[in-house]
Amino acid sequence: MYVLVFDNKVVKYPLSLPVWRIENPNVSLPVQPTGEQLAEQGIFLVSPVPEPTVDYKKNVIEKNPTLINGAWLQTWEVVPATPEEITIREEEIKMDNKNKAALLLSETDWTQIGDVDLLNKAEFATYRSALRQIVFTPSIDPVFPVKPDEDWNIVN
Repeated sequence: MYVLVFDNKVVKYPLSLPVWRIENPNVSLPVQPTGEQLAEQGIFLVSPVPEPTVDYKKNVIEKNPTLINGAWLQTWEVVPATPEEITIREEEIKMDNKNKAALLLSETDWTQIGDVDLLNKAEFATYRSALRQIVFTPSIDPVFPVKPDEDWNIVN
């Protein structure tokens, strides 16, 4: 991605060369212009910077790039999310946790069938009960139970 700069001030960002060519039909640039040729037009490559990782209570906004040590760098700003955004995200997180618990529950349905001969069937019942609690009352940060290992009653 590129930035259009005049007098060290960002005029347009983000900028793509095809759009710039359309907007400037009277200016000729080679198909693969060099950095120097672009700089003559006030166009500079913007080096990507990883987007900050934030929790669901914050938003990350891309700002105009910043010139640091002769290079234009992508710039991010972290701002608080609105109460409405937080509420929506909390509901999405709860639904994701509910769905995860429901999937884990379905993966162990077979343990409760009458002819399944597990020595630790009660451990699976406890595990499944904890998962059902998450399904019925999902929360933002549930404590998922640890699935027990199968302990088979093997008769020789």
